[in-house]
Amino acid sequence: MRYLAETRLPADQVLERAERAFGPQSPLGLTSSEGMSNRRAFLGGGGHIVVTTRREGDRTRVTLETREYDREVRQFLEELPGPPGWLDRLRARLRRAR
Repeated sequence: MRYLAETRLPADQVLERAERAFGPQSPLGLTSSEGMSNRRAFLGGGGHIVVTTRREGDRTRVTLETREYDREVRQFLEELPGPPGWLDRLRARLRRAR
């Protein structure tokens, strides 16, 4: 199954959260395989989770592909902060104007 989301977090923070949620020190205890700087794969228990990130302006697109871990992936996505809203963009403009 493939899941997509957007968040205001930078890509490296998304991958750090994924490591804590799915990696060897997590309750799932999956083996972590570092790939490219924007990708992590977690394997074990007959399934896998692959997390890919891509920064686009003020947001990060997150793609998660999984087999056997749909519930855990959905929980992870629910805990990610959403993309910046209009108020965040206004605050950023005001900070730049100073």
